[in-house]
Amino acid sequence: MLGLNPELEVSMSRSSIFVLSILSCAPLLAQEAALKGMPLKVRCLMGLETVKRNAQGMLTLQEEAMEFTAGQAKARVPVKSIDDIFSGAEMTQSGGTVGVITKVALPYGGGRALSLLLRSKIDILTLTYRDDNGGFHGVILTLPKGQGAQVRAQLVAGGAHAHVEEAPQPQQEKKQ
Repeated sequence: MLGLNPELEVSMSRSSIFVLSILSCAPLLAQEAALKGMPLKVRCLMGLETVKRNAQGMLTLQEEAMEFTAGQAKARVPVKSIDDIFSGAEMTQSGGTVGVITKVALPYGGGRALSLLLRSKIDILTLTYRDDNGGFHGVILTLPKGQGAQVRAQLVAGGAHAHVEEAPQPQQEKKQ
Protein backbone atom coordinates (compact mmCIF):
# COMPACT_ATOMS: atom_id res chain seq x y z
CA MET A 1 0.00 0.00 0.00
CA LEU A 2 2.40 2.65 1.21
CA GLY A 3 5.50 0.96 -0.14
CA LEU A 4 6.72 0.15 3.36
CA ASN A 5 7.60 -3.11 4.96
CA PRO A 6 4.41 -5.33 4.94
CA GLU A 7 4.76 -6.05 8.68
CA LEU A 8 5.04 -2.32 9.39
CA GLU A 9 1.93 -1.60 7.28
CA VAL A 10 -0.07 -4.23 9.22
CA SER A 11 1.02 -2.83 12.59
CA MET A 12 0.19 0.72 11.41
CA SER A 13 -3.28 -0.35 10.29
CA ARG A 14 -3.90 -2.15 13.59
CA SER A 15 -2.81 0.88 15.61
CA SER A 16 -4.97 3.14 13.41
CA ILE A 17 -7.99 0.91 14.02
CA PHE A 18 -7.28 0.95 17.76
CA VAL A 19 -7.00 4.75 17.86
CA LEU A 20 -10.19 5.19 15.80
CA SER A 21 -12.11 2.80 18.04
CA ILE A 22 -11.00 4.72 21.15
CA LEU A 23 -11.99 8.05 19.58
CA SER A 24 -15.39 6.70 18.53
CA CYS A 25 -16.11 5.77 22.16
CA ALA A 26 -15.36 9.29 23.49
CA PRO A 27 -18.98 10.53 23.15
CA LEU A 28 -20.22 7.48 25.05
CA LEU A 29 -17.75 8.16 27.84
CA ALA A 30 -18.95 11.78 28.03
CA GLN A 31 -22.56 10.62 28.34
CA GLU A 32 -21.65 8.21 31.11
CA ALA A 33 -20.05 11.05 33.11
CA ALA A 34 -23.48 12.30 34.17
CA LEU A 35 -24.40 8.88 35.48
CA LYS A 36 -21.28 8.48 37.62
CA GLY A 37 -21.74 11.69 39.63
CA MET A 38 -19.06 13.50 37.68
CA PRO A 39 -19.52 17.26 37.22
CA LEU A 40 -21.40 18.17 34.06
CA LYS A 41 -21.03 21.58 32.41
CA VAL A 42 -24.51 23.17 32.24
CA ARG A 43 -26.19 26.57 32.13
CA CYS A 44 -28.77 27.58 34.74
CA LEU A 45 -31.21 29.83 32.92
CA MET A 46 -33.18 30.69 36.04
CA GLY A 47 -34.61 29.44 39.30
CA LEU A 48 -31.78 28.95 41.76
CA GLU A 49 -31.84 31.62 44.46
CA THR A 50 -28.10 32.01 45.03
CA VAL A 51 -27.16 31.82 41.34
CA LYS A 52 -27.52 34.62 38.77
CA ARG A 53 -29.69 34.08 35.70
CA ASN A 54 -28.00 32.48 32.69
CA ALA A 55 -25.00 31.37 34.77
CA GLN A 56 -22.74 28.70 33.37
CA GLY A 57 -21.35 26.21 35.85
CA MET A 58 -20.99 22.62 36.95
CA LEU A 59 -23.84 20.31 37.92
CA THR A 60 -23.01 17.48 40.30
CA LEU A 61 -25.50 14.75 41.14
CA GLN A 62 -25.01 13.06 44.47
CA GLU A 63 -27.15 10.47 46.25
CA GLU A 64 -29.04 12.98 48.38
CA ALA A 65 -28.73 16.27 46.45
CA MET A 66 -28.18 18.03 43.15
CA GLU A 67 -25.52 20.76 43.36
CA PHE A 68 -24.89 23.58 40.91
CA THR A 69 -21.70 25.61 41.23
CA ALA A 70 -20.95 28.75 39.21
CA GLY A 71 -17.83 30.53 40.45
CA GLN A 72 -18.43 31.44 44.10
CA ALA A 73 -22.19 30.87 43.87
CA LYS A 74 -23.42 27.46 44.94
CA ALA A 75 -26.95 26.04 45.10
CA ARG A 76 -28.06 22.70 46.53
CA VAL A 77 -31.42 21.03 45.90
CA PRO A 78 -32.24 17.91 47.94
CA VAL A 79 -33.36 15.12 45.60
CA LYS A 80 -36.25 14.12 47.90
CA SER A 81 -37.73 17.64 47.65
CA ILE A 82 -38.06 17.50 43.83
CA ASP A 83 -41.75 17.33 42.86
CA ASP A 84 -41.47 16.94 39.10
CA ILE A 85 -38.89 16.80 36.32
CA PHE A 86 -39.36 17.51 32.62
CA SER A 87 -36.74 17.01 29.92
CA GLY A 88 -36.74 18.01 26.28
CA ALA A 89 -34.54 19.08 23.39
CA GLU A 90 -34.21 22.43 21.62
CA MET A 91 -32.30 23.94 18.70
CA THR A 92 -30.25 27.06 19.46
CA GLN A 93 -28.16 29.53 17.48
CA SER A 94 -24.51 29.51 18.44
CA GLY A 95 -21.84 31.99 17.43
CA GLY A 96 -22.77 34.90 19.70
CA THR A 97 -22.23 38.49 18.59
CA VAL A 98 -19.56 37.55 16.07
CA GLY A 99 -21.96 35.10 14.42
CA VAL A 100 -24.72 37.70 14.18
CA ILE A 101 -22.39 40.32 12.68
CA THR A 102 -21.00 37.79 10.21
CA LYS A 103 -24.50 36.74 9.12
CA VAL A 104 -25.45 40.38 8.49
CA ALA A 105 -22.21 41.13 6.63
CA LEU A 106 -22.39 38.20 4.19
CA PRO A 107 -23.70 39.28 0.79
CA TYR A 108 -26.31 37.57 -1.39
CA GLY A 109 -28.20 35.86 1.44
CA GLY A 110 -25.13 34.02 2.72
CA GLY A 111 -26.21 34.82 6.28
CA ARG A 112 -29.16 32.46 5.95
CA ALA A 113 -26.88 29.62 4.93
CA LEU A 114 -24.51 30.45 7.79
CA SER A 115 -27.35 30.38 10.30
CA LEU A 116 -28.05 26.78 9.25
CA LEU A 117 -24.46 25.90 10.10
CA LEU A 118 -24.54 27.69 13.47
CA ARG A 119 -27.43 25.64 14.85
CA SER A 120 -26.81 23.29 17.75
CA LYS A 121 -29.00 20.97 19.79
CA ILE A 122 -29.24 21.14 23.56
CA ASP A 123 -31.31 19.40 26.21
CA ILE A 124 -33.48 21.37 28.60
CA LEU A 125 -34.19 20.07 32.09
CA THR A 126 -36.94 21.76 34.08
CA LEU A 127 -37.59 20.74 37.65
CA THR A 128 -39.86 21.92 40.43
CA TYR A 129 -39.07 21.51 44.11
CA ARG A 130 -40.07 22.71 47.57
CA ASP A 131 -37.65 24.36 49.97
CA ASP A 132 -37.43 23.75 53.74
CA ASN A 133 -40.19 26.31 54.39
CA GLY A 134 -42.56 24.74 51.85
CA GLY A 135 -41.93 27.39 49.18
CA PHE A 136 -42.43 26.28 45.58
CA HIS A 137 -39.50 26.78 43.16
CA GLY A 138 -38.73 25.98 39.53
CA VAL A 139 -35.33 25.58 37.88
CA ILE A 140 -34.49 25.56 34.16
CA LEU A 141 -31.14 24.06 33.11
CA THR A 142 -29.64 23.58 29.65
CA LEU A 143 -27.40 20.56 29.20
CA PRO A 144 -25.31 19.12 26.36
CA LYS A 145 -27.21 17.07 23.80
CA GLY A 146 -28.22 13.65 25.12
CA GLN A 147 -27.70 14.42 28.82
CA GLY A 148 -31.21 15.55 29.88
CA ALA A 149 -32.84 12.12 29.95
CA GLN A 150 -29.86 10.60 31.77
CA VAL A 151 -29.79 13.27 34.48
CA ARG A 152 -33.58 12.92 34.86
CA ALA A 153 -33.25 9.14 35.22
CA GLN A 154 -30.54 9.49 37.86
CA LEU A 155 -32.61 11.99 39.86
CA VAL A 156 -35.64 9.69 39.74
CA ALA A 157 -33.47 6.76 40.81
CA GLY A 158 -32.27 8.89 43.75
CA GLY A 159 -35.83 9.48 44.99
CA ALA A 160 -37.11 12.50 43.05
CA HIS A 161 -40.79 12.48 42.14
CA ALA A 162 -41.54 12.71 38.43
CA HIS A 163 -44.51 12.05 36.23
CA VAL A 164 -44.10 9.60 33.39
CA GLU A 165 -43.24 11.46 30.20
CA GLU A 166 -45.29 10.30 27.26
CA ALA A 167 -44.00 10.23 23.72
CA PRO A 168 -45.79 12.69 21.43
CA GLN A 169 -48.63 11.07 19.50
CA PRO A 170 -48.48 11.41 15.71
CA GLN A 171 -51.36 13.42 14.30
CA GLN A 172 -53.85 11.37 12.35
CA GLU A 173 -55.00 12.59 8.97
CA LYS A 174 -58.66 13.44 8.54
CA LYS A 175 -60.61 11.24 6.14
CA GLN A 176 -62.89 13.03 3.71
